[in-house]
Amino acid sequence: MKEGLPPYYLHHTLVTLGSCYVDIGNYPLGKKYLEEALKEAQKSGLNKSLPTIYARLSSLYQYMGDYKESLKYNKLAWELRDKISQESIQKSLLEWDLKYRTVEKDKSIAQKQLEINRQKEKLKNRNMWIAIISAGLLLLVALFTILFAFYRLSKHKLQRQEEQLRLWQKQQEIDQLKAIMEGEEKERKRMSHELHDGIGGMLAAVHMRLSGIGEKMKDEEEKLQVGNVLGMLQETSDEVRKTAHNLLPDALIRHSLEEALMIYCEQINISNRLRVQFQYHVHTQELEKSAELLLYRISQELLQNILKHAKATMAWLLIKELNNKLSIIVEDNGTGFDPDSEHSGYGLQNMQYRVKSLLGSLNIQSAANRGTTIHIEFDINKLTVKSV
Repeated sequence: MKEGLPPYYLHHTLVTLGSCYVDIGNYPLGKKYLEEALKEAQKSGLNKSLPTIYARLSSLYQYMGDYKESLKYNKLAWELRDKISQESIQKSLLEWDLKYRTVEKDKSIAQKQLEINRQKEKLKNRNMWIAIISAGLLLLVALFTILFAFYRLSKHKLQRQEEQLRLWQKQQEIDQLKAIMEGEEKERKRMSHELHDGIGGMLAAVHMRLSGIGEKMKDEEEKLQVGNVLGMLQETSDEVRKTAHNLLPDALIRHSLEEALMIYCEQINISNRLRVQFQYHVHTQELEKSAELLLYRISQELLQNILKHAKATMAWLLIKELNNKLSIIVEDNGTGFDPDSEHSGYGLQNMQYRVKSLLGSLNIQSAANRGTTIHIEFDINKLTVKSV
């Protein structure tokens, strides 16, 4: 830098070094090199470079918080720029004046070229109008393109907002359905406890009291009648206990979904009212507990509807997983029904609520005396712990 380097390159190197140190936050070194560059420029007469140095020094003092010095160098930069600009204008005016004097001296040559210049002017005007018209057309095309793009963007934004609104409304509906299901589950638990602890306890007390009375009786006929009543009380107590267990599926708490449904189907088979064949083919082991409860309730509701209404002797319950879909398929050989006329039934409505709460789909195929097939399908990802 100091041995034989031309003034312009030395000045340029100092400005570059100073600017780099300012940019990386080393303000003392930046100030040092910029001030050296200023001295070199003033010494070498590189006046056109001074505005750049003043501007860099203004930025440096601004970063350092010395706004007074920053303002001073900023004013120097602008004043020097104005001065250089005015000198350039004056130089241009002098050049034009010299050209004018030259034209005056060469007037005879200019007159000979006058006609050619007129033709050139006409051509220039025509080209100018062509350029103006072309620019206008390009501006119109650009304006139309911008408006069309804005229209497309607005339309897309509106569609996206409508889609978000639909998703929000759907989520609200799902949340409402889940709240209904939770309320029903709480009510089932309350009724289960009342049946088991309240009515069940009262029946047990009545059974004990009546049993004690029967033991004191001496008449065999009366003892036989009391025994019959005790048998009826025991059957009633068993039915109340079974109903309480159905309302609050303790089996699902202690066992997996597959085991709980198998126990439920075996209880139905023991009653000899309906023969249920159950199959379970689900390899996903991470079903969310609330989802398992809803799947249990749906299966329970379907089998109860068959028991109450179908007059069927056989039923099939299949739960399978295929291609990230979990399906519940229930079929019976009962009397069937018209799905359109029975859709308003409480049982089916309740089941539809449960299916919707898990974002599932429900399909019913039934006809008179041809049995019924109900196919329910869920996205397995909506039922796993990861989705919660």
